[in-house]
Amino acid sequence: EISGSCYGVFSDSHLPNQAKSAQGTFQILPQEETNSVDGYKFANLTITSTDVNGFLGFLVKTFDMDTGAPLGTFQFPLPAYTVLFDSCPNKYSAVSHFTKNGYWNKENPLKLRIKWPDTAKDLGIQVFLVETYRVW
Repeated sequence: EISGSCYGVFSDSHLPNQAKSAQGTFQILPQEETNSVDGYKFANLTITSTDVNGFLGFLVKTFDMDTGAPLGTFQFPLPAYTVLFDSCPNKYSAVSHFTKNGYWNKENPLKLRIKWPDTAKDLGIQVFLVETYRVW
């Protein structure tokens, strides 16, 4: 159940990470921008694969590394087939796919931009990829 991912930093709702399995090799590449703007930090997140395999869907959420509470806002415009995942308590700190037509791989990486307050808090990012229609 995808909604289980909103509760706690880790969830039993998903199968273990398959990123290094035979199904494909995925890369999650966060890059924090060095300048803060109007009291906010920004980061760019790219999710891709290193081969022809890709992923059909995703759930990405951001949180406070100390408390696990939602932290951060995904910036608009969101990529194609992407929506705010408003089933979470803070609907701006999680995004998901909304169609079976999406497919992301090395030629078509998923790119997201995240904003959070310029405080001493560290931003955590948790990514769940959907490899097939039945496997997280």
